[in-house]
Parts: sequence; C-alpha cells; structure tokens
Amino acid sequence: MKSFATLTSVIIVGSVGAAIAVSLILIGTDAYRTTASVEEFYKAKALTDTCAEQALDSIRLDINYQGNETVELGGGTCTIRPVVGARSETPTVQVEGNFNSAVRKAQITLTHVTPQITIGNWQEVADF
Repeated sequence: MKSFATLTSVIIVGSVGAAIAVSLILIGTDAYRTTASVEEFYKAKALTDTCAEQALDSIRLDINYQGNETVELGGGTCTIRPVVGARSETPTVQVEGNFNSAVRKAQITLTHVTPQITIGNWQEVADF
C-alpha cells in the first residue's frame, strides 16, 4: 500500500512539474513573438520616417515634386503617396512604411515650402 501511495505521489508531482514546464515554454514563445512584433513595428516606423524625410527633401529641391514612389530599404518598403496639393505652398505628404506584417502611416502637412519648408503637422494616422 505504501508503494502505491508513493507511486501516485510521484506521478502527481511529475504531472505538475510537466505542466509548469509546458507553461513556461509557452510563455517564452509568446514573449518572443511579442518582441519580434514590436521590433517589426519599430522598423516600419523607421521606414515611414525615412520616406517622409525623402519626400520633404524632394519638395525642398523641387516644389513640383509629385511623390507616388516606392522605395525598398532595409528589408522593407516605404511608399510616398501622391502629394496632395503639389505645386502649392501648403502640400500634404502621406507616407507608409511596411516591414513584414507591420504597417505604419504618417501624414505631414506643410505650412510653407519657400524660402524654407515649415511643417505644420506631422502625425501618425491609422489610414489616409
């Protein structure tokens, strides 16, 4: 009878230990996925900012800049959408950065283009 109780105790303790081990493995996997997702999000943000800076520089060099281009950079892409109000003193630039499944978008409204660019508003947006 003593050996049956001991065997049952060993099985129960082993089952609890296995359940804890599986839980820790799953938590670690979820943490890894979350970390990878956050990293992709930051890379998409960096791509968005890069495209925005490129678009602003292009407008500074040529007030007639139209946008509408996609750039592949660092394993992702960024898109400069057609400039809203191109050829005016107050254009709006819309850009989108994509890295794997992460997407970030920004809209930049200018209040002046000449003699130097003045940004009125730069914000991340969910959609255009």
